[in-house]
Amino acid sequence: MRRFAPATEPSGAALAGWVSAKMLERAATAGALPATVTAANVLDGLWTFRDETLDGTTSPLTFQRDQPTVPRLCYGHLRIQSKQFTSPDGGRMTCR
Repeated sequence: MRRFAPATEPSGAALAGWVSAKMLERAATAGALPATVTAANVLDGLWTFRDETLDGTTSPLTFQRDQPTVPRLCYGHLRIQSKQFTSPDGGRMTCR
């Protein structure tokens, strides 16, 4: 975010937007996208996700082709300190 939105204050909304964009980026690079991108192309990329955490920014994500996503309850500790996201326990994620 420092590179692309340096004036943006850290917040839950900013983090959700960043993670959503990173998810789209990862899905797009998982499969070779054609010049004209369709929803089906993006879904093909999402269906490659197996416990994907987007470099630790989200709980593990898995998508199965043409199947509903099974919700997972995961949590971690995050705080904003000195205008930066920090994790008091090193970013550890717990899932049930």
